[in-house]
Amino acid sequence: MPPTLASARGVPETPEQFYERAKNALRMPPVEEWETFPFEGDIRPRALQPPLNDEKPRRGEGGVDCHACSKGPDDLIWQDEGWQLTAVGPTGLPLVLILEPKHHYDIETLPAELAVELGPLMQRIESALRAAGDIGRVHIGRWGEGQRAPALVVHGATGPHATAERQFCRDLGRHPPSRA
Repeated sequence: MPPTLASARGVPETPEQFYERAKNALRMPPVEEWETFPFEGDIRPRALQPPLNDEKPRRGEGGVDCHACSKGPDDLIWQDEGWQLTAVGPTGLPLVLILEPKHHYDIETLPAELAVELGPLMQRIESALRAAGDIGRVHIGRWGEGQRAPALVVHGATGPHATAERQFCRDLGRHPPSRA
């Protein structure tokens, strides 16, 4: 296994050390002061659980039971040779899109030809979403372990799901899936 940045620098503490340090120190941030926090009342963190001896397998790890691999063309909003884009929902958000490579990679193993496409693809997706109208902001984050990293979750902060998805598909030159 090739060395990673984390292994080159060394991890500052073990999971057990982190647990001992943090288990009684969890606290809530001042969410009641946030204008955008949508809840009222008593909210508190759960107790931190100790580390497990053996981590349970992650869904999709090594291509086993991978929901992304089982998607067909009708499930996709857009695809090319290296990437696929799907809509997730309903989620409570106006639109959530998942951009993922068609093969299983970690960030450090993502081939250079896909890595150089990632930035322009994110820009293209954001531009298409904003062109759909009623999208105040587009947020991009990275999720996914054991599946197809990087899985980018893109969601519009405001605006109707169907309108944004249909406009996005038009901008990409594809008809929206029938569920939209």
